[in-house]
Amino acid sequence: MLADDPTIDRAVPAGAAPEAPQDEPRAARHGLRLLVRGVLALAVLSLLAPSSPTYDPWAWIVWGREIAHLDLVTTTGPSWKPLPVLFTTVFSVFGEAAPSLWLVVARAGAIAAVVIAYLLGRVLGAGRLGAAVAAIALATAPWWTVNGWLGNSEGLLVACVLGACLAHLHGHRRLAFALAVAAGLLRPEAWPFLGLYGLWLFWRQREERAAVATGLLLLPLLWLVPEQLGSGDLWRASSRAQTDLTPGSAGRADQPALEILRDFWALLPLGVWVGAFVAVGVAIAARRRRRVPWPVIALAVLAATWVGVVAFMASRGYSGNQRYLVAPGAIVLVLAGVGTAAVLRVLPKILQPPVALGVLAAFALTGMLDSIDAVPETRAQSRLTGDLAGAVERAGGTRRLQACGPLVTEPLLVPQVAWRFGVHLQEVFYAPTPGPDAAVMRAQVSPELRPYPPASRYEGLPQRQLAEAPRWEIVVVGRCAG
Repeated sequence: MLADDPTIDRAVPAGAAPEAPQDEPRAARHGLRLLVRGVLALAVLSLLAPSSPTYDPWAWIVWGREIAHLDLVTTTGPSWKPLPVLFTTVFSVFGEAAPSLWLVVARAGAIAAVVIAYLLGRVLGAGRLGAAVAAIALATAPWWTVNGWLGNSEGLLVACVLGACLAHLHGHRRLAFALAVAAGLLRPEAWPFLGLYGLWLFWRQREERAAVATGLLLLPLLWLVPEQLGSGDLWRASSRAQTDLTPGSAGRADQPALEILRDFWALLPLGVWVGAFVAVGVAIAARRRRRVPWPVIALAVLAATWVGVVAFMASRGYSGNQRYLVAPGAIVLVLAGVGTAAVLRVLPKILQPPVALGVLAAFALTGMLDSIDAVPETRAQSRLTGDLAGAVERAGGTRRLQACGPLVTEPLLVPQVAWRFGVHLQEVFYAPTPGPDAAVMRAQVSPELRPYPPASRYEGLPQRQLAEAPRWEIVVVGRCAG
């Protein structure tokens, strides 16, 4: 099983040459094309199952449509995120297909990240087994399943971060920088690393200076200018991230930085941490042999520093949600694969295959069992989306409901309703409306929660139910209820 593993030393015959080196670039390009097609095919096939974006992606989809119509408004909703909106702006020309197209991109990013984790593990000397440990642990992590399935951008982020590391190790500096820029257009925590890498590249390679300057200039332009145009406030995304902290986020804790460290530890199984510590320990010990695997140490420093940046931001009033730690978490998974390979190398050869199979099975089973708990959440989100369209049609359609007064719904479903009705996010309410008239789309986002908005909010006013669907009830209040 491990006979062809590059982590096991083998003697190379003197004078042996690589087979057909002139064909390697062509074969690599062909393999890359096949890989990209396979990733996209899997992402498209995933749409055969019930699928829907969640809160943030729905807002990006709405904003993409607004940019295409030169009518961007970002005064409400989540924080601005440039890279997803670049995609959704293009997808808006496909009308109702735009949400599905974004899901394909988000899920393709998540799938690609798993593949890149495997390839990076191979480059770092983890061999096939260690690289497979990293990839399987990532693919079966519950936080990976939820974010990828619901269209969040964490999959793309990890693909860009790990892809940048892999491209750099292969000597493709421009590609590495481009992927780092893409990561910087997804998360502000990537900015310090992007800036340092850009300065290093600017200093080392004169021919890349124009590309570096362009990439660094894009960052403030795409983060700040749309917010200024959409809300009149350059710093709206930053201020929202500080004032609208989600329940349970580290920013609400008494010691936010310490809470970030706890969240990061809880993000990964104990076996992953053990493998990562082994990898770093082996790398540090290699100094005595003057064969230090610096990429392993650099990745460990990158992950630790990224967590430090998140902790610092949380201590300054930012939310510090656990999903902000996904990128360094993925790096730790790759290091765990390297550590697993290091442990296997010291075992007798007869024990390597069974231990290898046991490690792979343990990682896969642990992740899959944890991911099962995430299935109801993704299924409920998909059903909510599918049922809304039918309920709106049975209630008379979007125009009739808009004529009955302001649109009202559950807070987390505001972007989804805005997309369905073709309006701005701030035109959908979840708090009391300016007057007695309203078109209320009451939703039950999960079985353990009551429908929202509650009927008691409109007690004493005339009400009439126009349509009902699983977890949805459309009611008009005021003049249309007579």
